[in-house]
Amino acid sequence: MIQISHSIKFHPFANYLPLLQIFEKRRQIQSRIYYQRNKKKTMKNYMDSLWTGETQIMFVFRECLNCLFSRTC
Repeated sequence: MIQISHSIKFHPFANYLPLLQIFEKRRQIQSRIYYQRNKKKTMKNYMDSLWTGETQIMFVFRECLNCLFSRTC
């Protein structure tokens, strides 16, 4: 799915929001493709693919908040 490296840092918090929307859009598109490609697979697998995308988005969010609160940037 979506790959995110640890080295990415988001400086102004305002610039982060459009990024979340891009990830969300990509997740929707990729999960749709995943579903069409593997229609024989179970709904559980489809839900897992959605969950993976969301987990990675939350990971970016957490990284950004860490940066914001610790002021390491």
